[in-house]
Amino acid sequence: MRRLDERAGNIAALDDAHFVADAGRLGIAHGRRDAGFRDSDDDVGVGRGFGRENFAEFTPGGMDVDAVDVRVRPRKVDELKTAQSAFSHVGEGRRRHAVVVDDDEIIKVHVHTNDPGVVLTEALTYGAMLSIKIENMREQHSELEGSVAPPPPEEMKEFGVVAVCAGEGIESVFSDLGVDRIITGGQTMNPSTDDILQKIIQTPSNTVYVLPNNKNIILAAQQCIPLTEKRVIVIPTRSIPQGVAAMLSIDGVDGAGDVENMESTMLDAIKKVHTALITTAARNSVFDGIKIKKGSHLALVNDALAANGTKFEEVISGVAGAIKELDPEFIAIYTGEGAKDAEIEIVENILNTEIPGVESIIIPGGQPVYRYIISAE
Repeated sequence: MRRLDERAGNIAALDDAHFVADAGRLGIAHGRRDAGFRDSDDDVGVGRGFGRENFAEFTPGGMDVDAVDVRVRPRKVDELKTAQSAFSHVGEGRRRHAVVVDDDEIIKVHVHTNDPGVVLTEALTYGAMLSIKIENMREQHSELEGSVAPPPPEEMKEFGVVAVCAGEGIESVFSDLGVDRIITGGQTMNPSTDDILQKIIQTPSNTVYVLPNNKNIILAAQQCIPLTEKRVIVIPTRSIPQGVAAMLSIDGVDGAGDVENMESTMLDAIKKVHTALITTAARNSVFDGIKIKKGSHLALVNDALAANGTKFEEVISGVAGAIKELDPEFIAIYTGEGAKDAEIEIVENILNTEIPGVESIIIPGGQPVYRYIISAE
């Protein structure tokens, strides 16, 4: 049997709820010769061992309602065995046995009971109580049973992708296309280099492509390259449509081939995409030398001002004219926050009317800032 000093510094383990819950199973303070408590200079016997390695497998299912810890300054410390018997008597359930330890000046008690008041009353007969702790063991047991095990580690892949975007619908699009990690951000809420780096580190691959999807985030993404041992390849996507096009261009690729070829594939894909952004001016401003009034509709095509004004239909018509010159075959309309069904129908009708033969699709993006993001390819 291991030996130890039974003074307070070495008996803290007796407060461990898992340990005390099965104290009876180990024979702690049960009246057997190998579990008795002796004078302060003697050993404290606990079955055949007292190592913490024994605690891990104890079953919490036998816990009673309340675990009570009481520290009492005794009148007669030599009455420890009497205290052991008394506190075991007031305990309840299958774990009736109390754990009672003294360190010359203090009697320390741990007992399970459905009526903590009875234990406190008994404790007062041995002296003034210095500290009291009462815990609901069933509640702790329920919390333990309800805990969720951590997910297993992800299998490493040939390559991974990190994308920056905002909007529940747009996030779903990128997830469906195979993006491994998404950073919420974009216009007016650019993520930091560290935000991007952490997602790169979390991606289960040693080769990670990053899609900034905003011209103001490209530099922050590129700054991650020397900060990790992983191979980081930043595809300079300037908009959500370019990011989507990049992912579509490698759809079905397992990455086992040439990484550089994948990079060039994505770069070629984003060159074929044009982006229109439609929003409402939040304040009076000047853009490209043109005065913009607060509350007016504002439309950009490839970052250049295409139309603005107070009449929504006229602004959309201006966008359609600018897109038509690009000779697109396909248009995707990402609807953002604040977009109404009637307004969405107006946008679709104008685009289809003014750009004959174009195929169009509506995607609920949910993005902030831009009520509509239009992709033209």
